[in-house]
Amino acid sequence: DPKGTVYRYLVDERKIEPGVLLAYSVAQSADGAAVVFPFFPTEDAEERTTIGEKAHFVKFMRVERVNGKKEIWTLPAGVTDCLFGKNAKMPPGTPRGVLVITEGEIDALSVASYGYHAVSVPRGAKSATADGRSANDQWIAADYLWLKDFERIYLWLDNDEPGRQAATDIAQRIGLERCFVVETPAGYKDANECRCADMPNEKIAEVLEAAKTLDPANLLWAGEFAEKVL
Repeated sequence: DPKGTVYRYLVDERKIEPGVLLAYSVAQSADGAAVVFPFFPTEDAEERTTIGEKAHFVKFMRVERVNGKKEIWTLPAGVTDCLFGKNAKMPPGTPRGVLVITEGEIDALSVASYGYHAVSVPRGAKSATADGRSANDQWIAADYLWLKDFERIYLWLDNDEPGRQAATDIAQRIGLERCFVVETPAGYKDANECRCADMPNEKIAEVLEAAKTLDPANLLWAGEFAEKVL
């Protein structure tokens, strides 16, 4: 509902493009008080990955805070985690073979508003657990084949320690050679803060261009020696 609470919150307050909401099948709850984020399943068939039309599960986020905290819940419970945004119908001109993985659904919608296909991990930043297993096992296993067609994957997680650790864990699982860790511009926490501050598309392109791989500390790009050579 263009006049409803959810639409006003996402478009007016969070600065998400209306067309992106449609592309990502974002909806509102029956009472109009909560955002509905649909997560679509990834089904493997004859070595191809296709996206089902029926949502695997949905996440609800109430717009109004309860005691200053977000109220979030999912239905149904106990289903396998997967990425949000795989089903997005991106417009012509969207960079091919490029994907941005974010820490939250609204961040994914923010990046998509800048013209890039973005998806979100299902339950925030998670790194490897104490026993060495990855806390991202479920969605990586579910979406691994779907991810294979992307040659360049940007990991734009929150600019904090959990976000950095999760980025390292994800990159090691899906391919260090194609993963680039995005450094959020100074003074901003995530992609949506950049969007709310009206950061231009050109600046976001520069931010992605400056993203770095998780190479060993003693492995440097030739360009890093340019000043010394001169």
